[in-house]
Amino acid sequence: MRYPIHFSSETREVELTGEAYFFVAKDKNRPFIVHTPNGDVKQYGTEFNINTKDEIGVTRIVLVNGSISITPKGGREYMMKPSDMAILQPESGEAMISQVDITPYIAWNIGTFVFEDCTLEQLMRVLSHWYNKRVQFESEEIRQMRFTGEFDKYESIVPIMKAIHKVTGLRVEIRGQEIIISK
Repeated sequence: MRYPIHFSSETREVELTGEAYFFVAKDKNRPFIVHTPNGDVKQYGTEFNINTKDEIGVTRIVLVNGSISITPKGGREYMMKPSDMAILQPESGEAMISQVDITPYIAWNIGTFVFEDCTLEQLMRVLSHWYNKRVQFESEEIRQMRFTGEFDKYESIVPIMKAIHKVTGLRVEIRGQEIIISK
């Protein structure tokens, strides 16, 4: 995230690449604006999560409380309601907005990873980033296995891998900085 030492008297603007959770005080004279690679988010006193780390280059914005607008690059402004998720596609100027359960999108901020019907590859991408590990899958079939679960973010990776083994029946080996998942 990039931000100035002091905000101007007209706006409060930051740039984000990655994921961040914002809890922003309302200031009708100085809107808070987050610039992402795929568009801008303007808040009106609120809580929201932004993730630009998606594997296909989209930006996801989940509104927890309050009110925000989003403006995709080259597109029009859209207003969001609490529990809305907006997906900004790169270069299209379009936004897809739908209602979601906000829990999986904010759980990381309160010390929990929540995964709901995601692929094992998606789950392991998050865990490998958090625990600084590389992951090898024996097959494409294993990558695409679906998973739902919740883990303590600050727990060691060992019990998490044991839980994945127990639920899936897969062999999960940790060798230094590498995790190998096989049948």
